[in-house]
Amino acid sequence: MRLEGSTVTALHDSSDGDPFAPVGSETNPDSDDIKRRKLESARRAVDRRLKDERRKKRRARRTLRRVKWTIGGLLFLNVIAFLGLETPSNPLSIWTYIGLDKFEHLLAFSAIAAVLIPLLARWLSPALILLSVTLFGLVTEIAQAYSPGRTADFGDFVADQVGVLIGWWIGVWLLGRLRARAAEDDEESAHQPRRRR
Repeated sequence: MRLEGSTVTALHDSSDGDPFAPVGSETNPDSDDIKRRKLESARRAVDRRLKDERRKKRRARRTLRRVKWTIGGLLFLNVIAFLGLETPSNPLSIWTYIGLDKFEHLLAFSAIAAVLIPLLARWLSPALILLSVTLFGLVTEIAQAYSPGRTADFGDFVADQVGVLIGWWIGVWLLGRLRARAAEDDEESAHQPRRRR
């Protein structure tokens, strides 16, 4: 390239096509590696987000399915109890379900559910434990029909279910607290340096 009779050495490679590229514009392998790493980390972040969304959707569907099965199971057990147990003369009256006997049933079954949910949560879901304890209440009421001096009362079974629901709520709360404490302990142990023997 000539400029007023003097020869100026071209600083850029004419084949490059970028007049503002630095001298000796060769592809920098370090910058390509950095770009590739950023792209891979962005892809991993998108994959993680999509996987988390799919996991949340699966968990929501599973929870909804468990709720439906639990409600259906409770309705089925109540129909069996209403048809098979001794039905009170006025089943819609609130006074039918209030009394010392009903309160004892409520306390007993709330304690059973509150203890069993944290104890068996590793193997059984809380919904399955709720159904199992409710079925246990129905079986004990049916067994009372064959015991001398005892009656199989539908009101007792309703008190059992109220106790199971209260115990289920307490058990799920206790389970959440225990899991949170275990997670805190795991996090603390992960940050502590290991001692050399």
